[in-house]
Amino acid sequence: MIDPKNIEWKINSKSRKMLSISGTHKIPVPTSKIWELLSKPGYLIHVNPFVKSNDSSSWVGVGSSDHFTYINDKEFIRTVQQWNDQNGLILSIRPAEQKKQENQIIVHFVYEKIAASESKFTVQIDLNSYRNIPRPLWIILRPLIFIPGYKKYIHHLIMGYYNFLSDNKSVEIEEFGRHSWFRRETNNLN
Repeated sequence: MIDPKNIEWKINSKSRKMLSISGTHKIPVPTSKIWELLSKPGYLIHVNPFVKSNDSSSWVGVGSSDHFTYINDKEFIRTVQQWNDQNGLILSIRPAEQKKQENQIIVHFVYEKIAASESKFTVQIDLNSYRNIPRPLWIILRPLIFIPGYKKYIHHLIMGYYNFLSDNKSVEIEEFGRHSWFRRETNNLN
């Protein structure tokens, strides 16, 4: 398991209009293997421990999109914004059923060659989803909920990519622990 202390973190949260959090870690594989995974349709199910399905009819370049469902049954659509076999993908993510306010979520999956069989892998999440939160509330929630929550999510993603790329082993649901944002609803009436 990767210790979160061994991840290189970068956080930019100066305003409610943009929150950017990234985590970078070394993975003992060549960049070509990372690209092979990122460019494969439906790969998310193998690396994200909170995703239960990932369907893609086309995943070939800019404009391609797929549909995924988290374990809490929330559904999202990812659309490729940038597709570069030299350094990774940039995706926009939106809820499958668009809400009134359109939130912008951009996720970067970027890699860099360190050696022939070692790469630096970065997951970066950029959000402007919190622009309507009142400033006093934002000042409280940012360090208590948002930053720790996204760091935990990115940590789980990096572990999922690390395990799949280095051992060719798909992640299991909540393999690295639970996350309150992806809590499964339970029905006690059955």
